[in-house]
Amino acid sequence: MVSNEYDAVIVGAGGDGPVAAWKLAEAGLSVLVLEAGPFHGNEQWPKPHEEPGGEASASVEDLSGELLDEQFTTRESEMVNKLVFGPADHERGFYVRKFPGDGAILQCSGVGGTTLHYTGNHPRAYPASIDEQGHWPLDYADRVPCYREIEEVCEVAPAPVTAKEELFFQGAEAAGWDLLDVKNVTEPGYRPQPNTIRQPDGKLHVDGDFTYPEVGSRSQRK
Repeated sequence: MVSNEYDAVIVGAGGDGPVAAWKLAEAGLSVLVLEAGPFHGNEQWPKPHEEPGGEASASVEDLSGELLDEQFTTRESEMVNKLVFGPADHERGFYVRKFPGDGAILQCSGVGGTTLHYTGNHPRAYPASIDEQGHWPLDYADRVPCYREIEEVCEVAPAPVTAKEELFFQGAEAAGWDLLDVKNVTEPGYRPQPNTIRQPDGKLHVDGDFTYPEVGSRSQRK
């Protein structure tokens, strides 16, 4: 029987919510996790976007890698339509977030949150977004220990720097920006993306050299 009283309620089952729920439950508290987005790969909710609002079991026995493969695809255009910043019911539209200036938000709802997306972006909030709003019950400094524990569990680390990021860093340096080597963003600057995608290690390897196949020129492919 589901209880109507809990010691703690976690709003959002993204990358951080489940970790917070786990730690609270580990300490002996009863916890309820609320998530408006879909739960991919759960046999109790096999069509999360066609049947929004389903109640999915949290049992590991109901998790299916085969079903997850059916619901996910490597084609980015299809994933953009699935991993939206909004509820499971796509007819309700995106959640609205207002912020100054031009920009884009790569974020999606659902169990796993933005960590479902291939970017795995995992930054901390801007301190001013909490301390200067006036309606948060905690200061930013109160949240830092929570950030540290979650970042340790999720193994947050700087994302690999590719040619694209390297070019951006060169431009930022030329424009006079400082390289930030801290996770708390209190000053303007640039830095590698804090990321939750685990980096390859000795356990992840292939036999022989890992190389890309040769690709002929356009004239050769005709």
